Amino acid sequence: WLMSRGAGLALAHIASFFAATAVNYSLNSKWSFRPLHAGHPRWPHFGRFLTVGLFTLLMRGGVLALLVYGWHVSPMLAIFPAVAVTAAIHYLGTAFYVFPVQQNPPSADVRWRVAALGIVAFAVLLRLIYLGEAQLIPDEAYYWSYAQHMALSFLDHPPMVAWLIWLGTAIFGNTEFGVRIGAFICGLITMGYLYALARNLYDKSTGMRAVLLLAVLPFGFVPGMLMTADAPLMAAWAATLYYMERALIADQRSAWL
Repeated sequence: WLMSRGAGLALAHIASFFAATAVNYSLNSKWSFRPLHAGHPRWPHFGRFLTVGLFTLLMRGGVLALLVYGWHVSPMLAIFPAVAVTAAIHYLGTAFYVFPVQQNPPSADVRWRVAALGIVAFAVLLRLIYLGEAQLIPDEAYYWSYAQHMALSFLDHPPMVAWLIWLGTAIFGNTEFGVRIGAFICGLITMGYLYALARNLYDKSTGMRAVLLLAVLPFGFVPGMLMTADAPLMAAWAATLYYMERALIADQRSAWL
């Protein structure tokens, strides 16, 4: 209806989402989760509900942009898979964060693990969806020009960023997605080695929390999405720290290789 009145896709998407969220909260608080939370104050829950809604809004906007601008699907059709994806995310966020189980709740360690898994998976999916939507920043375009003249070294940066761009664009073409897919993979490598390092030094729960921080803080989120020299640098250093711990503390000689 908003688009038929001349509103753009972004405005129609945001306005309709918040209208639906308000109705959704009312229905959930009165019917879906009422047996577990009868008599509880609603405003704190509504604040949590809006927080979950903001993250879901980011995901739905990315899915819509990918379908409409990337795959050239009409907005009237694109909204259905966008709603399907975000409805699942919104329900899980509501069940675990807005209206969690009050009777016989799981331990704090279990709650941390579930939260870490959910948020890390969300952050990785969000990166992947937006990977090809935004235009290249000047640094990425500069490194792309490196990849047009492959060499063992370049003027002012190490060559790995150019090699990754060359490989990504060779597979996915000269697109934003092709340029950035190397950064995305480097981000996954960094997460894997950071988890393994923290698990070896402490325990699995600490490893998952470390990956959670890496996934949500700008220092970890941005290099996992933008193809700059920081992406392979972080992956290489995470691997270096892991193998040094294995060599010096765990006394694994093979780690030196």
